[in-house]
Amino acid sequence: MFEWRNANFATDERTEVEVLFEAIDTGTRVTLHHRGWAALRAGHPARHGLEGPAVSRMIGMWWGDLLTAMREYLDTRGGSGPVHRLTRRD
Repeated sequence: MFEWRNANFATDERTEVEVLFEAIDTGTRVTLHHRGWAALRAGHPARHGLEGPAVSRMIGMWWGDLLTAMREYLDTRGGSGPVHRLTRRD
């Protein structure tokens, strides 16, 4: 688990990312939880003009793209095994 902040976060603003790894028969399942968006004020730059479920979708798509790129990188580098399923949960 780690704290997530970017350059446009005030000192007291933060979100939290938890990454879980679970051994499964075909490799490793990676589950990522990114919490704390509801605590950021409406109109916060990190929301990119979105509110409510649209913020969750945007963040989920961003993490999905990032984790897919990581999986593809590992697959082409001969990692210890493919990551078969990446799951995003609110």
